[in-house]
Amino acid sequence: MKLYIHAANSFLNDPATDISTLKEILKNESGKSFRRINRFIHLTLIGALGLAKKITIDKDTALYLATNYGSIASTINSLTDIYEAKSLPMPIDFINTASNIAGFYVASELGLMSKNLCISAGEQSFEAALELAVLDIESGEVNAALVGGVDETTGFLDGFLEGSCWILISANPDGAIGEISFDETDESDIFSFEDSFDASKQHGYYGSYSAFAVTHFLENFGGKSICFVSRRQRVKVYGYAL
Repeated sequence: MKLYIHAANSFLNDPATDISTLKEILKNESGKSFRRINRFIHLTLIGALGLAKKITIDKDTALYLATNYGSIASTINSLTDIYEAKSLPMPIDFINTASNIAGFYVASELGLMSKNLCISAGEQSFEAALELAVLDIESGEVNAALVGGVDETTGFLDGFLEGSCWILISANPDGAIGEISFDETDESDIFSFEDSFDASKQHGYYGSYSAFAVTHFLENFGGKSICFVSRRQRVKVYGYAL
């Protein structure tokens, strides 16, 4: 079954950026201010709402939030309170350790009424979320899927970034900006590409950076195709074409 991409949006951020700057960016995207949300939720909303500005998203669209590390800063703060300060964690930090809360905020802002999942599978989190979204569309359980890879960074290391990158997919070809095909192969069948790029080396790494490799391609390389190779379980090839 062929699936189609209807929109893509990339947001990369320097981890040294103060939270006040993210608040201003989010206010520009949403038109309002948010209270009691952490950095991870800010990133999630900025990326997802940025995509929503490009296309109308139906309320029956399912949401698949992929993350390698999740809401790691709030988790560290809560554990520090418990184990070092020997006190109860701050309520807002403790509540925000649940990374799927970010998906709730996106669904609330976009009026989504369908499935809402948070998936973590290490560096292959985006691939895992995409595979699940594809299965749900192919089975007829959902009509369209908003799939994103979001991660924050707690330290300042050279080449490490934060990101929130999203695509909207469905089985409907009308108005599509690209299409996705899938294949499974043996590792011995993987071949060298004459023209290739490593998104993490060229632009920086973040926890679910494969999402950025896809969205960056869709936003900047019209008329071309990309073969995205994942070694999760079996070797799986994702083809993205514009």
